[in-house]
Amino acid sequence: MQRQLILACLCVLGGILIQLSYGYFYTIGNMGPYIVDYMDYYNKTVNPNAIVWLTSVQISFEAIAMPLGAWMHRKCPIRAVVAVGCLIHSGGIMLTFFTLKVGFLGVLFTYGLLQGFGMGFGYSVTISAATVWFPKHKGLVVGLIVAGFGAGGILFTPIQTKYINPENTKVDNVTQHFTDLELLNRVPISFLVVAGIIVAIELIGIAMLNDKTKQSELDREGRDKDEIRPEHGSTHQALRTLDFYLLWISLGLSVIPVISLSSLYKFVGRSFLNDDLFLAGVGMAASVCNSVGRIIWGMICDRISFKIPLCLMLSSWAILICTFPYLVVLTGTPAKVVYVLWVSTMFFCLSGVFVLNPTATNILFGSKNMAVNYGLIFTAFIFGSVLAAIVTTIPVRGNWINLFTAISVACVFALFCVIWIVDHKVPSRLQFINFPVKLRALWCQRVCRCCRVTSPEIVIELP
Repeated sequence: MQRQLILACLCVLGGILIQLSYGYFYTIGNMGPYIVDYMDYYNKTVNPNAIVWLTSVQISFEAIAMPLGAWMHRKCPIRAVVAVGCLIHSGGIMLTFFTLKVGFLGVLFTYGLLQGFGMGFGYSVTISAATVWFPKHKGLVVGLIVAGFGAGGILFTPIQTKYINPENTKVDNVTQHFTDLELLNRVPISFLVVAGIIVAIELIGIAMLNDKTKQSELDREGRDKDEIRPEHGSTHQALRTLDFYLLWISLGLSVIPVISLSSLYKFVGRSFLNDDLFLAGVGMAASVCNSVGRIIWGMICDRISFKIPLCLMLSSWAILICTFPYLVVLTGTPAKVVYVLWVSTMFFCLSGVFVLNPTATNILFGSKNMAVNYGLIFTAFIFGSVLAAIVTTIPVRGNWINLFTAISVACVFALFCVIWIVDHKVPSRLQFINFPVKLRALWCQRVCRCCRVTSPEIVIELP
């Protein structure tokens, strides 16, 4: 029993380290201006909006790779699957040293496609492998592991900024770009520096990961029977439910603010706060909220399930995003204080996306096929990434209000989808949140086959 507990804790810790390396993703908001200014200086002009395309490609290929990694995990040990993903992930970052000097399409391939694919290949399997060890605390375990992802910005943002801009050089007041040659020439090398750190973290994390003993053996020992309950349905059963598609659409719409905030928060800040080190510090504060928030959301899920916190998160997020562009009218210290508060709170809400959705997948469709099911739901990120890229074609210079209003509308539509999802784990005193489901049953089940099946836990066989 003690050995099992040690292996379980090591698996969670290994998952946290792997996710920490993947959390380098959240430095795109800090790194984006450096990439744009470097390419602009060397006559490879890139619009700031192009950084959103970079983020969109990362997330799209993460979504493509996730079910592939989950499928490979059925055939291979967890360490082999994650090792393949980490090799592609860190290799993509290293190769950006070369592609940055070629053009934006090259950066899109290495920093976007390769990094995103490698990240997705090991993302859901680390979560799935860890939650199997702690079936009664799935929300907390998911929160702890993806907190590592959120903490990536805390670790890598100061490394980037201190290496590239140690003197806190200011941007040009007219062009709003960096023009210092020494600073710009450090940008490509920074990818090699960070990639080396990432490789070291990933090697340690892979060594800690392990698969749980086969369920049949554990059952003979009288342990963990929860994991072999017959109601844990198949992926086919999940695909027959309306809840699957509502969650898919909601997640896809949530991607729009995820990508937009991660890519553009520093550009907004730089439009009225000309202090690069301060903005890097804001990025670190946002990463802290992103990381700690995931643990908090996970603990809330274990107490009241996923639907209520998901509704609260989306409604709060919509209000914060809609009001964010109005901060540019502030000046001095109040501007800095309010900017930190807004960005940090928005990233706290953002953190909920990556805890509440996998937990919802686990609750709705069971843990047996959790990696595959969540991998399929995560394909909504492809849909959301394309929408985000389209939304951000709204001209940003002088039009932050139009852009962020459109983003907040996406949160409202996501909320509308969530209220129709059935949540069987909601405590009895909070069952009011499932009232819309009664209307769904009244209106839709007569005509829609998938509305008659709510989740594999209570599958109703259809003729």
